[in-house]
Amino acid sequence: MKYAAIKKEFFDGKTLLITAIVAFLVIFHVLPMGYLLFKAFYNGQEFSLEAFTRIYTSSLNWNALYNTLVSAGLAMIFGVLLAFPLAWLLVRTNLYGRTFFRTIFVMTYMVPPYVGAMAWLRLLNPRVGTLNVFLTDLFGLAESPFSIYSIAGLVWVLTTFYYPYAFITISRALEKMDPSLEEAARISGASPLKTLFTVTIPLLSPSLVAAGLLVFIAAASCYGIPSIIGAPGQIDTISTRIIDYVYVGSPESLTEATSLAVSLMLIANLVLFVSSFVCGRKEYTTVSGKSTRPMLVELGSWRVPLTVIVSLFAIIVVVIPFVTVATTSITLNLGEPLSLENCTTRYWEIVCTRKGILATALNSLIAASAAATAGMLISCIMAWLLTRSESKARHIPDFLITLGSGTPSVVIALALIMTMSGRFGINIYNTLTILIIAYLIKYLMMGMRTVVSAIRQIHPSLEEAALISGAQKLRCFWDITLPLIAPSVVAGWFLIFMPSFYELTMSTLLYSTDTKTIGYELFTYQTYHSQQTASAIATAILLLVILVNCILHKLTKGSFSIWPTKNEQWKTTMSSITLTAVYKSFGKNTVVSDFSAVFQDHEFVTLLGPSGCGKTTLLRLIAGFEKPSSGEIKIDDRVVSSSKHFVPANRRGIGMVFQSYAVWPHMTVFENVAYPLTIEGRPKAEISQRVADILDAVHLGQLGERFPHELSGGQQQRVALGRALVSNPHLLLLDEPLSNLDAKLRESMRYEILDVQKKSGITVVYVTHDQMEAMAMSDRVIILNKGKIQQVDTPIGMYRHPANQFVADFVGKSNFLHGVAEKGRIYLNNGQMLAYSGEKQGPVIVAVRPEHISIRNDHGTYGTLQGQVKHSCYLGDIVDYSILLQTKSTQDLVRVTAPGHTYGQIHDGASVSLDIAEYLVFCEEKEEREGVA
Repeated sequence: MKYAAIKKEFFDGKTLLITAIVAFLVIFHVLPMGYLLFKAFYNGQEFSLEAFTRIYTSSLNWNALYNTLVSAGLAMIFGVLLAFPLAWLLVRTNLYGRTFFRTIFVMTYMVPPYVGAMAWLRLLNPRVGTLNVFLTDLFGLAESPFSIYSIAGLVWVLTTFYYPYAFITISRALEKMDPSLEEAARISGASPLKTLFTVTIPLLSPSLVAAGLLVFIAAASCYGIPSIIGAPGQIDTISTRIIDYVYVGSPESLTEATSLAVSLMLIANLVLFVSSFVCGRKEYTTVSGKSTRPMLVELGSWRVPLTVIVSLFAIIVVVIPFVTVATTSITLNLGEPLSLENCTTRYWEIVCTRKGILATALNSLIAASAAATAGMLISCIMAWLLTRSESKARHIPDFLITLGSGTPSVVIALALIMTMSGRFGINIYNTLTILIIAYLIKYLMMGMRTVVSAIRQIHPSLEEAALISGAQKLRCFWDITLPLIAPSVVAGWFLIFMPSFYELTMSTLLYSTDTKTIGYELFTYQTYHSQQTASAIATAILLLVILVNCILHKLTKGSFSIWPTKNEQWKTTMSSITLTAVYKSFGKNTVVSDFSAVFQDHEFVTLLGPSGCGKTTLLRLIAGFEKPSSGEIKIDDRVVSSSKHFVPANRRGIGMVFQSYAVWPHMTVFENVAYPLTIEGRPKAEISQRVADILDAVHLGQLGERFPHELSGGQQQRVALGRALVSNPHLLLLDEPLSNLDAKLRESMRYEILDVQKKSGITVVYVTHDQMEAMAMSDRVIILNKGKIQQVDTPIGMYRHPANQFVADFVGKSNFLHGVAEKGRIYLNNGQMLAYSGEKQGPVIVAVRPEHISIRNDHGTYGTLQGQVKHSCYLGDIVDYSILLQTKSTQDLVRVTAPGHTYGQIHDGASVSLDIAEYLVFCEEKEEREGVA
């Protein structure tokens, strides 16, 4: 048994998946990075800092380091400053053309960043730049106002073509944020702007930091933009210096390239560490099973001006550069204005017919598709492991994937060159495989974070509802989780595919004659051959990715259908539950302590108590979503949870309605309810009739084709109830299912649930903190406090004979008066006295229900309490009085209820007598009750 347990622990599916991912990352990332570090500090004979000393005695390398930090740092700051207001306006406000603008602003992510350098080179060339010439002529300037060959020009291009990294990250976080978080600030009196700064931005801080990190690393490690813009202006960066050293080809230059690469890697990982530290553990689950609609801030009179500003930004940052590139691709002579005589299709013919260009495009398509597909497979596995698994080893591949993303592209390429050329038994140099692996290491985190974020927004109850319906975990992932995260999976695939397709930095070092990529080909044409041909290639890439994006967008709109569904009486079998000495703790925190109870067949039992008393944990223990720390749970005569045996949720034959309803938003009402029967493999005709019967029973017969967001809260609750009942479960568990409804709807739904329970004959365990629900619906009530049973009784027994002061206080209203019992009297601390015939002696607590006190507007006789009306409240059928008792040294405030028709007969401030018809006496230490009538 011990060996089997060890084998199960270390050789289960999760461990194998983690081992496979870690093995891949160790071989193709950890080993190359380790060897790179080794070579940077080992001069062939001993460990030394000689290489670092040599490279940093060169002013060129110091300048390159300075330029890298300044340009990447400023691009990060400006990128986030641009991305956040744009994302907020397009996601959280009623700005005109929001969908159109989102497409426009993401478009710069779809094309190679160095295409931006090409465009701005044509626009801001200090001598012949189109924009410079226009401004010089317009204002009569003596010289051009801008020069693209400067640090400012480099920062501008880096910012305008890398801010989409931040925009995508921030806009997705804004979409997932629970709108009620902001609505709570608005209802508290905060203006939209105040809400933005006090709620939205603080909650988004992890996403803002992550967005800045992406921009910094991308800008610091890119090669194309610094090469195109920096080289003419003699502005070197670390990446351009590394590639220059590699191209020299000597052992000494390769060592210097390695040392520079290590420097860049250390900088990137330092930024990554700081980012992780700042983000901390701030994670927010913002999407539950209950469908919500996002809140939009009304811009009012600012709507038109802000739309104009955003439009101008789009024209400057996106439209003008892309139009410049497109027009360049059809310009015959770049030195002359565009006209019909100066237009040609020659360069497009070259792009469409030249075999070298087509071959590089095919190489990029194959490599990028392979990297994206493999990346999303790993991403889905990792996302599930990180969010739904408790395996401690799951953080190892997560760390390695994050490390790969934080490693600059040029460093990854250099490390692969040094290790994958046969030195360690693997020779994939000069093949597409090494490019695919490089792309995967660099961009895998983009896809993984997208899927992880999506799964974290899926409330676990949605999956638990499938498990409780009988689905295995793999089937649950396929039917529930994957459809819900499908758009994010597609987005993640695209996030890996696009930068891989046009990647330049790694491709420049890793390509061979047969594996040239379209990114390198485009860069070559721009730098050495023909700017027009390069522009035609860039425009073709833009058109291609827009087409691919449209196709993938259409694919995510597909409908996910569940087989339709029989006729059969929906009487269900009944079930009893036995819990024996059940304990449950999380770490050192004990949530359920020594719980023992029996729930009989056909019984409606309510677990009642304050928040945090262990009610929901008990329900999840019965359902099989949690394992008890000790004790035993039986359903009928079958042990489902114990120290030696555990039956998973999907094999317990239980129905459950979650507090959040857990109604799957991508399925219709019919499909939601039919799901458990589909899992069982029932015939279509049976499923159809069965679902129809259930929908009629919960008054949703005409709404089967609607989606959850088209229903009210009460209707969504009925969908969850129908789904829980459709498969004739042995037992129905309800976890505060009415807490999200308004008071009137809660009342009506109580009777509907009771009606369903009586018709079906099912055993019900109901969790609530609402005593009204417990009293109105239950056969028996179990009162809990701090994980322990306080009393088990019928509703009437619980109310009339509470076991202790806690129960008397929690169920109904009670007045508590402290005193001392002796010789047939209770001398209250307030100086008054009550007649007492019980046996208790010493300090006691007297509990009196408000309705057991009668109030008289006169001076009472012996045995009554004297007081003064502090205030009265008319509630229709009753009047609620607050009476301040006359005291010697203390004051007691007593609540008294009287029939509603008596309102006005006793005024505030009046002196009154109180006659107590019935009260309970508790010892202060043991809290044992004694009733007196």
